[in-house]
Amino acid sequence: MSDRILGGFGLVLALFFMWQATLIEISPFSDIVGPAVFPTIICVVMALSSIYFIVRPDAAPTWPATGRLFEIAMAIAVMVAYAQLLPVAGFLIAPAVASAYLT
Repeated sequence: MSDRILGGFGLVLALFFMWQATLIEISPFSDIVGPAVFPTIICVVMALSSIYFIVRPDAAPTWPATGRLFEIAMAIAVMVAYAQLLPVAGFLIAPAVASAYLT
């Protein structure tokens, strides 16, 4: 059941990203491909992966131990803090601190 929840969440997220990619304004000086192609490709891959999780879930998924879940949560917190501190601390300090913690 957890695979289907992940797949549903990923599908909704892919559709939201696809909608946002269609809102990218095309400059008259851009190339033939345009700026929305790469986000659209990522959205299609994400949607197909999510549909796979919905259609073919794992029969008995194994969840990581509590300590490992805490490590994953801390890594997510570091990445969010990195995104928030990048404009303030700059491109040299923020990646150095984030990569020092994550390695």
